[in-house]
Amino acid sequence: MYVSGIFCDLVQANDCVNHDLVLFKLHYYGVQGEILDWFKLYLYSNKQRVELKSSKTQNFCSSWDIVKLGVPQGSFLDPLLFNILH
Repeated sequence: MYVSGIFCDLVQANDCVNHDLVLFKLHYYGVQGEILDWFKLYLYSNKQRVELKSSKTQNFCSSWDIVKLGVPQGSFLDPLLFNILH
């Protein structure tokens, strides 16, 4: 008897979601108008930066940059937007 399995690590898969492709597919499936505009705002309004805290008094921070890939995690839209692409 043989046992086989395929394991997929989807932990960071949401970090690779292309915003333009998600919006294209939403439009393709009929999402338009204010709802599509809301999704654009939801995807394109996220910013991030790197902060390095030192044990000394000076901390270092990078400048804020717009997140170009990925979906915000921890919401009910996270799996929905990921599944739209697949």
